[in-house]
Amino acid sequence: MSRSELTDTAIDTRTADGHPDLVLAGAMLSGVITPHEADLVSDVLLDHGDRSTAAKRRGMSRHQVTAQLNTASRHLADYLLGGPLRPAA
Repeated sequence: MSRSELTDTAIDTRTADGHPDLVLAGAMLSGVITPHEADLVSDVLLDHGDRSTAAKRRGMSRHQVTAQLNTASRHLADYLLGGPLRPAA
């Protein structure tokens, strides 16, 4: 689903309820995480993909993937717990 399709979809963008992909899309639409981070979180954390494989697909090191996942996870946790919203880098 593209970002433009997501924009047209009614989503409660600040809820932990619902399908994980929709919660992730809501965080992305709120600007909490970037589309790249959302894709990475979906690939590795939701789909249980391997970090090394994800890194190869993206032309990154496994350590870079881990660092980006850690950053995205912190932003998602703040978002889901109702903390202050901060724009994704």
